[in-house]
Amino acid sequence: MPTPIGKLVASALAASGQSQHGFCRAVGYDQGSLQAVIKGQRKPPLGSEDAWATAFGLKGEARREFLVAYWLAHAPPQLTAEIDRLRSS
Repeated sequence: MPTPIGKLVASALAASGQSQHGFCRAVGYDQGSLQAVIKGQRKPPLGSEDAWATAFGLKGEARREFLVAYWLAHAPPQLTAEIDRLRSS
C-alpha cells in the first residue's frame, strides 16, 4: 500500500513530466527501488532528499512539504502517529 512519501513521489514524478527511468538517471537511483518507494515497500534514501526535490522541480511550499514527508518516512511510527494526530486537531 502506498505511503504518504510514495504518493508524493508518484505525484511529483507525474507533475514533472519525467519517466521513472529519466528521474532515476538524473538522481543516480535504481528504477526498481524507486518503484518500491512508490508502492510503500521501501523508504527513500536519506541524504538524497534535496536531489530528489530539485529533480522534481519543487519550490517553496511544495518543496518543504515534500522534504518533511521524506524525513517522516524515516521517523519511528509513534512519532509519525503523533504528528498526524496534531495536524488533524
